Amino acid sequence: MRNKFLSILMTFVFLAAMGSSAMAATMYQGQPSAFNTGTAAGGYHVWQDGGRWYVQTVNAGPQRQFTGKVETDGIFSDVSTLSSDKGENVMVNVRNEKIEFNINSPAKSNGFSFAILNSQNATFTLYVDGQPVDPANVYLGQQNRHPVSYSFPINVASDSFPSNVTSDSSIGMFGPSYTSRFQGQPTAFNPGSGLGYFIWQDGDRWFLKTTAQGAQRQLAGIIRTGGTFASVSRLGLEDNDMVRINEARNEVIFDLKTEGDQDGVSFQLSGGADATFTLYLDGQPVNLSNVYLGSQNLHPTAQTFNLSSRDDQYTRNDFGINAAPIVPATTYQTIVSANAQGEPTVMDSGKIFGYFIWQDRDNRWFVQATTKGEKRHFTGTIETAGALSDVKTLSSQHSGGTMVNALENKISFAFTTGGSNNDDLINSFANDSRNNEPEKMSGLSFLVNDGANLNFRLFVDGQPVDPSNIYLGSDNKHSASSTIKIYSSNQ
Repeated sequence: MRNKFLSILMTFVFLAAMGSSAMAATMYQGQPSAFNTGTAAGGYHVWQDGGRWYVQTVNAGPQRQFTGKVETDGIFSDVSTLSSDKGENVMVNVRNEKIEFNINSPAKSNGFSFAILNSQNATFTLYVDGQPVDPANVYLGQQNRHPVSYSFPINVASDSFPSNVTSDSSIGMFGPSYTSRFQGQPTAFNPGSGLGYFIWQDGDRWFLKTTAQGAQRQLAGIIRTGGTFASVSRLGLEDNDMVRINEARNEVIFDLKTEGDQDGVSFQLSGGADATFTLYLDGQPVNLSNVYLGSQNLHPTAQTFNLSSRDDQYTRNDFGINAAPIVPATTYQTIVSANAQGEPTVMDSGKIFGYFIWQDRDNRWFVQATTKGEKRHFTGTIETAGALSDVKTLSSQHSGGTMVNALENKISFAFTTGGSNNDDLINSFANDSRNNEPEKMSGLSFLVNDGANLNFRLFVDGQPVDPSNIYLGSDNKHSASSTIKIYSSNQ
């Protein structure tokens, strides 16, 4: 009897440790009964259906911009966009511990849904047209409850609304969220070792430093702002280095000759303004893998990129995939979808590099990118003459960054895959050695009208991918080009 009791007890302990997303609080269950796409102006409806969460924007007036983020101390999984039939822009940036969204919507309703693993906690921070949403326009669950702030925590397993959030509190149980993701010197910065740009914030001051190993290298660029630069300081410069500020104090031009050590510049920005960076190495656009942002060693996804001083103010240009280095293609190699059926058999996360494209038996299309461990940046577009639907992000346990911008007939994506996972989320299995492994796979899946053509443009680290690194279907066929046209039905 005692052994049986212990067995049952251990079962409950194991299930609790798993933090199953199936655990659900009654108060958040069910779509808000106030949900009416014909009357609300700039509102959010948040609810659970079983263990799955839904965030739906509602707008009956002119076009509005809905932005914000959802955070958890667990892992987000199976993130799906929810769009009306009007083809609005629904942009979702997914990391294991954070979802950032930007919905530019003239329609009645748009949104996204997700599940949470290994946690019962989440925090929502919501804006409309760049301003904190009025809590009265946020409806939670079938009972239409309102939070007391635009930023509020929830506990999946609790039926008590959090009382530790006041109308002037920003984040409740997770603490203030006014620190940008770019705070802290990149841990990869080692003067005289390696090559590249290192950009970060220390409080409200920005730093840009360069380093090179061996021979002298030229690191030059332009930093622009919509505000003004203040307290500009030159760091460790020699006579052959140049930093110049224009008369309007909204542009800094620099030309640094770096050899075996470090050079740099620091500055402040008026009013928390954003800064836009355009960087070069030896007269050519810098390889993005040589640009490190903040203590997490993030990489931008475009040659010209915008950084926001306030992480709670989501900016569309921040790591914007629309600005990714995608060039027009003149021709597409045409491939019938019969050659892309079934998951490629050679796909092996961490042991093979490239793109893997296939269609399953349910006519769902998959695009997966894997790397052998080194950090790589996969970007591209998928366009169709038909209509795309049910777009989902796919990533393994340690996501280094997955961005998907889904329209009615076009998907733009950016995957940051590989590299060190020291700054990624450590889940509840603290002794599991998998926590130290780098992210090796990212991707997306979607449905498309039967028979509609799909045009793929595929890039790695800003360059067209080598076709030998594209694998199609279970026969692992290679395309002859980085631009491919495939038909969605078997022909």
